[in-house]
Amino acid sequence: MREQLNDWPFEPKDPLDLEVLLEQEALAQLIEKGLAALPDAMRKVLIAKYIDEYSLTEIAEQLQTTPEAIAARLQRGKHALRRVLLMASPEDRALYGILSTPTAGWLTTPIWCPDCGTHRLQGKLEQATGYFALRCASCFKRTQTDFARWQNHELFHGLKTFRAALTQLARFGHVYYRQGLASRRASCQLCGKPAHVRLVKSDEASNAGLNSSLVLVDCAECKAQAFTDVDGLVLCHPAVQRFWRQQKRIATRPQQVTEVAGRPAFLSRFVSVQGAQKITVISDGETLEILGIGEDASHD
Repeated sequence: MREQLNDWPFEPKDPLDLEVLLEQEALAQLIEKGLAALPDAMRKVLIAKYIDEYSLTEIAEQLQTTPEAIAARLQRGKHALRRVLLMASPEDRALYGILSTPTAGWLTTPIWCPDCGTHRLQGKLEQATGYFALRCASCFKRTQTDFARWQNHELFHGLKTFRAALTQLARFGHVYYRQGLASRRASCQLCGKPAHVRLVKSDEASNAGLNSSLVLVDCAECKAQAFTDVDGLVLCHPAVQRFWRQQKRIATRPQQVTEVAGRPAFLSRFVSVQGAQKITVISDGETLEILGIGEDASHD
């Protein structure tokens, strides 16, 4: 993604989004860990009621007691489980995708870096300010660039997991930069005034210490800039986002310059770290319009 941006109209969150299901899966893992710390009898009652979905009467019959007694055990069990979960460290909660308290430091997230594919991203998500950032500690040593970093209280309002914030941002960035490239204008990330959008060629990007062409949003009014490189823009595409969610761990292969119908084009490739799946995206070298997307099961 490698982008910085601030203000723009975005779509509402879909409660049935795959990202929500992933968050629920992470929550289930943390609850399972909490259940393991409870006494055996208390754990069995909670599982019977909330996982196996037995009624109070059915559980009472199984344990040869009354529904009232089971209700009391459930109440005590819920309080005990809550205490166990609250005792988990911020790092542990963040690793399972749950942020319950604000923190100024970097937390290890459940999201694997899509650049190197070998380290989990570290993140910040501050509800009060709407600040969200992701960084791979290993890649940052090489690039001195965060994977993602920007601030928008409305965009991240109510989001309590890094996965949800990343999904929202990918939707945001995909439309923001695609519309900007088409019209050559976008709202400035800082002051909200119209800003110029241009494609910075590879030689300019190299002089700026970057390895790829950039989409640059440049505001003449307040001098603020927002940017993403080509692979970052492609990573925001819904098809690539879907591939990333399905594979969980992907790595970015070096970008290639090719030619399609006599025109220069960029070849962006993302491969599964744990499987043989690969997604390849071809972008027009002048407009970054998507020319083709393909998935296959062969690494190159």
